[in-house]
Amino acid sequence: MLFPDPKLTLVVFSVASILGACASTPQERTAVATTPAADISPSAPQEETAKMPATPWEISFADGSANLYRFWQDSAEKSARFDYAPVQTAESSSGTYSGGTAKSGELSTAEVDSIWAQVDTMRIDQNLHAETRMMGTGGFVMHMGGEEHRFIVKNGPELNAFMSTIKPFAGQ
Repeated sequence: MLFPDPKLTLVVFSVASILGACASTPQERTAVATTPAADISPSAPQEETAKMPATPWEISFADGSANLYRFWQDSAEKSARFDYAPVQTAESSSGTYSGGTAKSGELSTAEVDSIWAQVDTMRIDQNLHAETRMMGTGGFVMHMGGEEHRFIVKNGPELNAFMSTIKPFAGQ
């Protein structure tokens, strides 16, 4: 088990499925970097909207270093939440990188709106998508309205802006 908290383990396996692999070992996390896009392309038609979906919804994201973020809301009566599951030194390709400490908490309405708008914009804009997962790209899975959307975003201004938005959710 990568993480002692079952929720964080679930996040790892959920986000790893974005990339067509189960990131339960450092070797498997490395293999994720070469997963072809055919394994993660969206299967549903792309609608042009950045409007928040009805609950439940979930966004899972693996950053360029394979740190894992999960944002979700189970119902309108519950607060939106986040989990951050960082890469640990023993799991990193360099053997020296650490993504910090795990963190979880609640999201404000403004945070949810910002995260959702940025991710949905990246989902819709096919020009931002990469064909393969490699270091520096971002892997996403969105669950909304009974649909699942999987995509990889190239390193660039949109992904960097998103990373700036979610930086406060990463542990120290």
